[in-house]
Amino acid sequence: MGSRRFFIKKSGLKPSKNNPDTITVFITVKDLDKCKKLKDMWSIEIDRILYRFAPAHANENDIALRKKYSRKFVSFDNQTTPAAVQEAYTAQNL
Repeated sequence: MGSRRFFIKKSGLKPSKNNPDTITVFITVKDLDKCKKLKDMWSIEIDRILYRFAPAHANENDIALRKKYSRKFVSFDNQTTPAAVQEAYTAQNL
């Protein structure tokens, strides 16, 4: 999708009621094609950190279904970031 800056309004930040360490961020995409691509994304990388990404209408069942198709990687040292693993995996599976 490219690297483009976007800005988030202060009203787009919602702290989680159940987890004080979680903040939900709402973004709006005006380009319909990019919006459709975002629906299939499971994470977004910001400053080499991966964040879970889901449509605003996703509920607990939707997230549970995504988790069903997720797996954990083992044997990485603490210096290897999830973003680096994703980058390497994506490069190998194009």
